[in-house]
Amino acid sequence: DVPAEFKIIADENMLATVLSRLLYCLVNNAENSCIRISAKEYDDIMFIHMKSNRGISNEAVDNDLQQAQSYAKKMNGNIGLNKDEDKITGIVFSFPNLSFSKKKESNQSGINASLF
Repeated sequence: DVPAEFKIIADENMLATVLSRLLYCLVNNAENSCIRISAKEYDDIMFIHMKSNRGISNEAVDNDLQQAQSYAKKMNGNIGLNKDEDKITGIVFSFPNLSFSKKKESNQSGINASLF
């Protein structure tokens, strides 16, 4: 559920690393589950939501989430968890969407949602 015109301006390698670690975490620990990904933008903050219709245990994903969080922090981002009792049902990755002026300074490229 990501609009085709959705534009993210961020460090592509860092973003790909965070997203791949989060997806790895969900896919490896959510057997026979449906995983949905959505993205929204509020002001200059991007929110990427990953949900599993079955919860996964905290212990199963602890290490993967810690690694993903360390990369998210390098993007001035954060990873939050949605929980139902002792199971993780969703992951939210939020980070600032760089302005076009900052993009030129930092030489970072825009990513179209259609690439995901």
